[in-house]
Amino acid sequence: MRQTAADLLASGKVSLVIGFEGDTKTRPVFIRKAEEAGRLVWNDRCPASLARYLLRVGLDRGETPLPQKQKTAIMAKGCDVRAIAGLIREGQIKRENVVIIGMDCAFQTNGESKLPQCLACDCHRPELYDLLIEGASIPSPTAPDAFPDVEEIEKLPVDKRLAYWLKLLERCVRCYACRQACPLCYCEECAAEIALPKWLPRSPDAASNLFFHAMRAHHLAGRCVDCGECERACPVNIPLRTLMRKMIKDVKELYGWKAGADPEAKPPLATFSPDDPGESFK
Repeated sequence: MRQTAADLLASGKVSLVIGFEGDTKTRPVFIRKAEEAGRLVWNDRCPASLARYLLRVGLDRGETPLPQKQKTAIMAKGCDVRAIAGLIREGQIKRENVVIIGMDCAFQTNGESKLPQCLACDCHRPELYDLLIEGASIPSPTAPDAFPDVEEIEKLPVDKRLAYWLKLLERCVRCYACRQACPLCYCEECAAEIALPKWLPRSPDAASNLFFHAMRAHHLAGRCVDCGECERACPVNIPLRTLMRKMIKDVKELYGWKAGADPEAKPPLATFSPDDPGESFK
């Protein structure tokens, strides 16, 4: 991994490598010189999605964003690559400007993981990459149709489902950490912070919290890659991933769609066809 990064920088094929550094605690790192590649690490303490940083390349130096810059390399596991594919499909970054260093998942061993999303993952090896760094072994893929957490809540009557989420969302302090951690939440101005028209009150309460999270979930329908970053970032431990997995399950059942699998494919909720079924087209 370090040699690959050093070679890319030394050859001038990329001007930046995005990865992780650290020991017992890791953090994102931005490597611009080949001799600094030795700082890079990859282990089970590197769960954060780096995909979001592709949108910020150069801005810390007063430069233009990635679409107009030289190539950037990024270390990416399976769910990160799906997020990158989504950003490419939505025109936020250009495929030719990104060198994807695919990383075998390091977060599940012998069926055990610190992260629940890894136990439900079916892409432990990235599906899209330019260079692949293989691990010693990768877990067998989990059945992609397994949604036990969602199905358990779906069994409840509608009023109890509402009460369930209202109770959980009472804890929300609307810090927006979930939004900031999500690689697909990239709007420059969020509806939650628009003054006119005012969609949400500034102070949190159960009703407005529900509105924010429902709005965000629907915004990510057909786009969420189940990386779990929203839930991992939540300071009050709300199971936000379950809410997002409801969207993933519904879009899969209705349209047979898996977000991030193909950067060229058009998502069903952003595509119109006069042949779509429905009374409005008859």
